[in-house]
Amino acid sequence: LPICFEAPLMLQNAETEGFLSMDVDDRVEGPFGWRVIVTTVPQKQPTLRSSFVIMPVPGDDDQYFKGKGEGDVLHYGQRFVLQTHPSLLEKPMYLCSERKTPESKSKVSGNQFVFLSEEGGQAALWAIDYSNAEYRGDMEGQAVKSNALVLIRHTATNVPLASTKSRYVNDFGTEYEVCANKYQKFASKSATAPEENA
Repeated sequence: LPICFEAPLMLQNAETEGFLSMDVDDRVEGPFGWRVIVTTVPQKQPTLRSSFVIMPVPGDDDQYFKGKGEGDVLHYGQRFVLQTHPSLLEKPMYLCSERKTPESKSKVSGNQFVFLSEEGGQAALWAIDYSNAEYRGDMEGQAVKSNALVLIRHTATNVPLASTKSRYVNDFGTEYEVCANKYQKFASKSATAPEENA
């Protein structure tokens, strides 16, 4: 089944096997209001703090997708915003990121900061890319299946959403930090061979 706009979903990280989650009380003050920290955490059942909704962003291909009968379906390369589940917060918060600076970086790893904010804008725009870079261009514009291994890319900085087993402690216990970073592994020790997806 394809991923549909406005339908609740949970996003699982392949590295940590945890689901994207939030702790409303774990926040820092930013230049335009509060920023809520996001983590990944393994879960056995759905929870509101790990449920999000993908919302469409108007784009040039909208009429084409509607003509195919896929106007409510997310496609590779199509921009979207990811917001909190409406049952959790009265006013939605959006998954955001911004370029890494000495003042704005993830707490544990020091990578590009990812957070939830009531302010949307360019900081809240994301796109789904096919996980295998070799076929990424071929998959552009195809519907994203709900069980597909994908790369979620922040469109303003062109950096993927990531989570590693860097531990982060909040009110729910020890979870894993979420950031934006391009983790790579190389096919040779000299790091001169072609990249492979990490």
